[in-house]
Amino acid sequence: MEKKKSMSRVERLHREKVTRYSIRKVSFGAASVAVAALFMFLGNGAVAAAEPSVTPNTGEKEILNLSSEETKDNSYQNGANAKDIVTTNNEGAVGNSTTESKPTEVETLNKKSLIDLIAEIEGKFAKDTYANKTEDSVNQLKTVLNEAKSVLNNAKTQAELSQAHAKLVTATTKLQTKPEDKKEAPAVDTTNGKATVGIKATNTEKSSESNSIANSGSKDERNGKALDTNNPFRTDAATTDTDPAANQTYTAPAADANLETLSNELKTLPNFIENNKKIQDMDTLGNALNVKKGSVNEIHEFGGWKAVGDSGKFAIARKTEAGVFPIETVNTVWADSTKSYVTWVLEQSFNRDSDYMLFLSKVRTKASSTEEAYDNSTYVSTGLGDKIAKGVKGFDGIQKTFKAYSKEHGSKVIVKFKTGYTGDINGTKAQYKVEVIINRNGQEEKLYDQTFTPEVSKTNTEMTVVKASDGKNSPQNFSTPGTPVPTKAELEEKMANNKPNGTGGTFKSKEIELPEGVTEYTVRISSADNQHLGMGYQSPYRHYALPVTGLDFNVDQDTGAIAKDLLSRIYDKLKATESADTDGKTNETKAAYLAELENIKTLVTSTEVKKTAEYKEALESILSKQLALKVDKTGLTDSKTLLDGLVTEDPTPGKTQDTATAYNAAKQEAVKAIEAAKTVIDNENATVAQVREALATVNAKKQTLEAAKQALVEAATAEEKAKLKADADSLVKADTTGKTPNSIEAYNTKYEALKAQLEAAKAEAATVLAKENNASKVEAQAAQAKVDAAKAELTKAAELLVNKADKTELIKAKEALNTLVTEADPTTGKTADSAKSYNDAKTAAEEAIKAAETVINDENATQDQVTEALNKVNEKKAALEAAKQALVEAATAEEKAKLKADAALLTKADETGKTPDSITAYERKYEDLKTKLEEAKAEAEKVLEKGNNATKEEVKAAQAKVDAVKTELENAKNLLVEAATTEEKTKLKADSEALKKADTTGKTADSIKAYEAEYEKLKAQLEEAKAAAAAVAAKGDNATKTEAQEAQAKVDAVKQALEKAAELLKDLDKDAAKKEITDAAKKVTDAIEASTSLTAEQKAEEKAKVAKEAKDATDAIDKATTEEGINSAKDNGKLAIEKEAAITAINAEKAAKEQEIDNNSKLSDEEKAAAKAEVAKAATEAVEAIKNASTQEAVEAAKTKGETAIKAVNPIGKEQALEAIQTAAETKLAEIDNNAKLSDEEKAAAKAEVAKAAIKAVEAIQNATTQEAVDAAKAEGETAIKAVNPIGKEQALEAIQTAAETKLAEIDNNAKLSDEEKAAAKAEVAKAAIKAVEAIQNATTQEAVDAAKAEGETAIKAVNPVGKEQALEAIQTAAEAKLAEIDKNTNLSAEEKAAAKAEVAKAAIEAVEAIQKAETQEAVNAAQAKGETAIKAVNPIGKEQALEAIQTAAEAKLAEIDKNTNLSAEEKAAAKAEVAKAAIEAVEAIQKAETQEAVNAAQAKGETAIKAVNPIGKEQALEAIQTATEAKLAEIDKNPNLTDKEKAAAKAEVAKAAIEAVEAIQKAETQEAVNAAQSKGETAIKAVNPVGKEKALEAIQKTKEAKLAEIDKNTNLSDKEKAAAKAEVEKAYNDAVEAIQKADTQEAVNTAQAKGEAAINAINPSGKELSSVDINEAKAAVEAAAAEKIASIKANPNLSDQEKAKVIAEVESLKQKALNAIDKATTKAELDKALRTFLYQLDQDSLVYERPSFDLEAFIQSSITGVVTVERGKAITQAEVISKLNLPENVTIISIELPDTNTLGDKFAKVILRLADGTEITVKVPVRVVTPQNGDSKPDTSLPNHGANNGTTNTDVKVDKAKLEGAIRQLDELIIKESAKLDAETAKEAQTLLAEAKDVFANAKASQVEVDAMVKRIEDFMAKVAPSTDHATSNNDQAAQTPAVAPATTQAAANASQTASAQVNTRTVAKELPNTGTADSVVSMVAAAASALLGLGLAGRRRKEDEEA
Repeated sequence: MEKKKSMSRVERLHREKVTRYSIRKVSFGAASVAVAALFMFLGNGAVAAAEPSVTPNTGEKEILNLSSEETKDNSYQNGANAKDIVTTNNEGAVGNSTTESKPTEVETLNKKSLIDLIAEIEGKFAKDTYANKTEDSVNQLKTVLNEAKSVLNNAKTQAELSQAHAKLVTATTKLQTKPEDKKEAPAVDTTNGKATVGIKATNTEKSSESNSIANSGSKDERNGKALDTNNPFRTDAATTDTDPAANQTYTAPAADANLETLSNELKTLPNFIENNKKIQDMDTLGNALNVKKGSVNEIHEFGGWKAVGDSGKFAIARKTEAGVFPIETVNTVWADSTKSYVTWVLEQSFNRDSDYMLFLSKVRTKASSTEEAYDNSTYVSTGLGDKIAKGVKGFDGIQKTFKAYSKEHGSKVIVKFKTGYTGDINGTKAQYKVEVIINRNGQEEKLYDQTFTPEVSKTNTEMTVVKASDGKNSPQNFSTPGTPVPTKAELEEKMANNKPNGTGGTFKSKEIELPEGVTEYTVRISSADNQHLGMGYQSPYRHYALPVTGLDFNVDQDTGAIAKDLLSRIYDKLKATESADTDGKTNETKAAYLAELENIKTLVTSTEVKKTAEYKEALESILSKQLALKVDKTGLTDSKTLLDGLVTEDPTPGKTQDTATAYNAAKQEAVKAIEAAKTVIDNENATVAQVREALATVNAKKQTLEAAKQALVEAATAEEKAKLKADADSLVKADTTGKTPNSIEAYNTKYEALKAQLEAAKAEAATVLAKENNASKVEAQAAQAKVDAAKAELTKAAELLVNKADKTELIKAKEALNTLVTEADPTTGKTADSAKSYNDAKTAAEEAIKAAETVINDENATQDQVTEALNKVNEKKAALEAAKQALVEAATAEEKAKLKADAALLTKADETGKTPDSITAYERKYEDLKTKLEEAKAEAEKVLEKGNNATKEEVKAAQAKVDAVKTELENAKNLLVEAATTEEKTKLKADSEALKKADTTGKTADSIKAYEAEYEKLKAQLEEAKAAAAAVAAKGDNATKTEAQEAQAKVDAVKQALEKAAELLKDLDKDAAKKEITDAAKKVTDAIEASTSLTAEQKAEEKAKVAKEAKDATDAIDKATTEEGINSAKDNGKLAIEKEAAITAINAEKAAKEQEIDNNSKLSDEEKAAAKAEVAKAATEAVEAIKNASTQEAVEAAKTKGETAIKAVNPIGKEQALEAIQTAAETKLAEIDNNAKLSDEEKAAAKAEVAKAAIKAVEAIQNATTQEAVDAAKAEGETAIKAVNPIGKEQALEAIQTAAETKLAEIDNNAKLSDEEKAAAKAEVAKAAIKAVEAIQNATTQEAVDAAKAEGETAIKAVNPVGKEQALEAIQTAAEAKLAEIDKNTNLSAEEKAAAKAEVAKAAIEAVEAIQKAETQEAVNAAQAKGETAIKAVNPIGKEQALEAIQTAAEAKLAEIDKNTNLSAEEKAAAKAEVAKAAIEAVEAIQKAETQEAVNAAQAKGETAIKAVNPIGKEQALEAIQTATEAKLAEIDKNPNLTDKEKAAAKAEVAKAAIEAVEAIQKAETQEAVNAAQSKGETAIKAVNPVGKEKALEAIQKTKEAKLAEIDKNTNLSDKEKAAAKAEVEKAYNDAVEAIQKADTQEAVNTAQAKGEAAINAINPSGKELSSVDINEAKAAVEAAAAEKIASIKANPNLSDQEKAKVIAEVESLKQKALNAIDKATTKAELDKALRTFLYQLDQDSLVYERPSFDLEAFIQSSITGVVTVERGKAITQAEVISKLNLPENVTIISIELPDTNTLGDKFAKVILRLADGTEITVKVPVRVVTPQNGDSKPDTSLPNHGANNGTTNTDVKVDKAKLEGAIRQLDELIIKESAKLDAETAKEAQTLLAEAKDVFANAKASQVEVDAMVKRIEDFMAKVAPSTDHATSNNDQAAQTPAVAPATTQAAANASQTASAQVNTRTVAKELPNTGTADSVVSMVAAAASALLGLGLAGRRRKEDEEA
């Protein structure tokens, strides 16, 4: 074929040299004419090799488009010569890797070979030449033919045409000839009319779609092994040849496939692969099986779906003539009540669109009763369990194996089919099981395994099931009589009249992941439960369940993973050309393309695999975006506009002439660049390269012009130079007269450090000034900046000088403190706390002395340091003097140890093992002592808790109380008595109850009589013993140990006598009967052991049965209680043993017969199984008869009959012969398959001969009537099969084809060859291949074939071409790479790049010419290497970028300096001068550099020098320190909490921090250091927060003095009590002082002050010592209260005289008891208790009949004592208000509203109170605001609640404690009122509970949950003790309503008011339970009595409380 001449590479290079310095690649078309001729010659006889894909030029577009209409006449020229079809270049198409324009190039495509081949094949179709070929192979050819036509119309390269041609040729070689129709052998009955129990009747049906030998037998050694899937004689052979849908696989495009190939592959990829098409044509497949209408056949395969298992089956049913499926597919059940069969037509629910339906399970019925079920059970006609419908073995479901579409990618499989059911048994239907299985590494692995019920819709992650539904039939069923059995035709006729109309359902699996690497998968559908198939088991017909139809039966594979992989490869292609594709394109189109490319990336990198359609959409989108890319001129337009603006301005006025001239020259060059750019912008066809070149020129000129502008120099002014001179002259040293040595030294050091800087600044100033008018502004500013910096440093240095300080006062104060510290130690014998306080104060004083001496000795000390030391010395002296004054005398260690030991002995005695009565007596005494005991222990504990702080007087008083109580406690202990133990009483009771008459069952009559007589003698003794035990038990816990032991002795004696009497009883004799049973069992056991038929296991089993019967008989004898019972058990046992013996004989006979059957080598497994079934039946019947026998004779007869029946079973068979034929056939088939010399067709022909011989032998065996005839037929068949020995040629042709393909691939892979060179070499290969094929076809022997093959292979291998084109491409690649390298070199300007590109072009042209002239491969390679070396040697350098970098760095640094807010103006000017200097030096170095390295080094050095200019700003930092100092000093002056002394000390700290900060800033060498020093200084200054303590100490002192005076005035206290109270005040005072001294913040000081004042005010002692005055007053109160009560009783008109007399007597009695109790009282607490009890009892309803009304609010208001006085501006505390209140019992403070104290005058504090009944009242406490004594009227904001009206509550308002308060009152009243009725433990429990309740009430942090829980505990306790007390009576209920005792108005009450207020005060501060926090004095009791006398009617019910509270 003639080729068009193309332009040589040299010519092209020369042409392009004129326009630009670049080489562009030229595309060559591949001529494949010779190869095409080879493919044409091969035709149908050989498999042609597809030519490997040649990467197409994606920029080509075909002009001619042949439509399918133009090819119908088999002529594809249609007026055009195929060889003249040309292609043209279309720039910008997909995959174009360059944006440069290039000459139009063409490739000639030769389509003739493909056109001719298409015409030839279509001609054969027209002539029906392929009529004898299989449908599948013809359809495959048609598919490939259509693809070839598409390629013919759309191909852009010769490679595509060649590939299509080769694929079409290959398709013709795969045409398969249809098999010859075989004449079906007539059915032969092999059963000889006998029953085929357990044997499949092999002659009843034809094996579907297979001529295999059925049932190879279970003994076949090939079972379980993989057999050749192409073997047509295997029943399980895969259908890969006849089921293309099931075996579709994917072939991925080649690794080097181009973008277009990959895109087309994705576009045409199906969204999913349908694997299961074959079975969907149900009717066609069903018709091929010849199933009669209305029949159900059992089959092994259908539509490629096979039964599971070697001998597996499933059924196919066909509709009747009437259009209904046969009776076997409808549920028929037996109705025993009507003796009829009921057929449920509504239960047949499945799809009926086809005439056929498959059924996967078979239900065992009467018709199939002999077939084996899965549970191996025997069929029974009645009595089967509920819902049971057993499946017949062998129906294990169906399965089919499909090819995985892509092993490399994996896929997702979805299984979908129609479901249904054929019956229902009590709500149970057959269930489906669906599995998907793969074989991985030789192991079966289930990917999916799910079951479902068809009548239930279900949707979950595994499946979607749409339910099948019952029909709407009416009637739902029909019945037929059981006798005679209805015929199949009768039943189906009835069905036709009431056709089932139940609807089927559907199943759809989830997407099942098919892993990568898997080549095939199997889908299996079966029954999930073979015991519950939902159909009746009593039907006279077969039943089939689990329907499946091929309609809509889909098994599909998703292709998403493949699509994703293709898109990923496409993405890689696009990504590889991304730069080229988007280079120079508009931002808009580029952004759209890149965004879409990013979308593709997201899709392909995601772990999720999406649907194929989504990947296709993404492909279409990216390709459309690629085509839309446009060239971008925006940058050029913008740059030109900027340059236009730059050339219009004139910045030269006022600048030097040289810089102005340089600027104007640059401006002219810029104007030229603007014109050139305009030309390119206006050119619509401008290329990217032209745009870029113009842009580079414009930018370069712009930069040059800007640099010239920047280089314009401005001169310095006269003013600037004058200032510079003056400032330089002022740089002189400061005066140091009168300064501290350290500050002078620091200054001199700093000055020396600055000296060089001073001299340099002066020198630079002198240099600038010497230039006079030639000095530039920058130079002057730089020199000025240095001078300013030096001047600032010199000024800061002078600030280091410090004046000396005056130390006279400090020396005096130190000497005074030293005298105090060195005096004799005053702490000996003092308490630890007071001694520690003194020593701490002394240590602090010593430290103050040392600190003062340090300051005194320091010549450099400042005045502030001296003042601070002086203040500290004075402070410590005052503290030491106060500590000395506070020392207290302490108790000795011996005194405290004795007190502790004695107090520890005050415990309750151990009551364990004592009688309750003695315990009660002890408890009573203990309770009497309890109060004394607790008081003594509490006082001792309180004293000991003080440790070393306990005083001698405190220990002595506590010891006296402990000693007194200890003696009384020892006396009480003697009351306890020992009791009987629980074990003793329990044993006595048990032994007593065991005294019973013995059991006489099973004993002899005489022995029973003797026993009865002896029992009567013991009866009286027995009753006596029981009575004694009962008496002890009746006493319960009060029984003594002695009593229990005496009773136990009596019981033991009787027990022993009874046991002796029982020995008289004698047992019955049963041994003889047992011996007979043992003998009978031994006889039978010996017989079993002697048997030769039974195995060891069977013998063991039979002997076990005999042993069981013997044991049962023996047990029955043991249970018998009479002689008759024993004999009966013996006889029954012997008969049972005889039966077991007979059954054993039957089992032995059965085992022998089964062994005989197993040893018969002529029988197959199925024949053996049938014979064994007969044996089993006979044995079963015999065993059943034996079991039913009732006599020995009947047992023997049944045994004999059974043995005879078993011996009668003698089977024969033929199956082994059939297996031998199958084995011979399979062996021969394998031999044929393994014959490497045969083609597939040759193998097929040989296999047909084998099949014919095998079928003939099978027929002969089936027809044989004797064993000899069977053996003869087998031998003849084996001989005929072995005689088949074929030969062939096809492999030789394939070898030639392989050699040709290998050589063609080798040529394609030769990197040294061009496409044209490859085409010539391929033509040689084609010629050699054609010659070899002809020789093979003409050969007449196998040797000739082999010789022709070898010669052809040798000739093909001899083709070894060489070439030059790759070398030319390498030169071009090197040139393009170098050009790209030059373009990317950021160091080069446009001009530098242009010069370098010219050098590259020259080297490339010389290399191309040398390659063209080379005559050998070596010469070519050498020329190539030399050219590449020359190109690589072009390495230009440039300087313009470096100069721009310096410019940029300088501008950036100047901008950075301007933005630096830390710098002053002078600091900025100096820094800019340094930048200018560094920039000038860098520019000079770059200009002088001769290498790129030198340029880069100079650039780097310059940039580094510029970046190194980092000026430090200090002036602003110093200003910040100054500001902070001034602010802090002002804050100190305004602080009202500080004294003048404290303010002075604080200011000294501020000054110190400020000086340190200034020094740090001056020394800092970096900005960070300056900032850090500034920050640290500001922080230090702000941290000076002085705390004022002196005023707080004064306030505490005043409070202490007031409290001490108050104690002195209290006439209720003894001197001892006053001393104790004063000691508490002193301790509270010292604690407060210590807390104030330790406080770190003003808040902490204020808190300590408030807490201290509260603690001091809380000390309100009440006298506890009892005096005669107290006793007399108490008695007087009792007398007065009693008299008042009697008077009120006498005046009560509602009482009779008798009632009055009775009540008055009670009052007198109570009075006398109270007076007696008062006389006995030794303490105020005891006196208090006596008076409380009397007043409480006097107030009960039985004694109170009338009370006058009482206004409690008015009373409380009138009882307020005094006025709260406060100085103006000071805060009032709540404690001060509360101290004026006198509150009765049960009155609670709710809130206090404090008045404003900022104005003078009388005011009120409003107090809201809650009364006992819950009502609230308000009282007003008077407050008087007076003028401050010091005249300061400002409010004291340091005190809490300053100026507040805050209504503060005394308890936490968030927690409601009202219920708890009431519960505590009730519990307290219970303890007071019912103490005599409570036992010791209960009383103790009550006291403990009361204490815990009070703790919760007083706890301010207690939660509501804790409060409620405590209320519940009290309520539970009250409920528990209610039955033993009268607490819940109406009399007691009255107590809750009785008002509390009001404060007294008697003379005694006058002193009580202060006490009451103190109590309320204490209660409020401590947040304790209202009015329960103190032990009221006798005065309070007298006050209560006085109130009663005054007629207020208030009964005193005050609680007893712990004094410690």
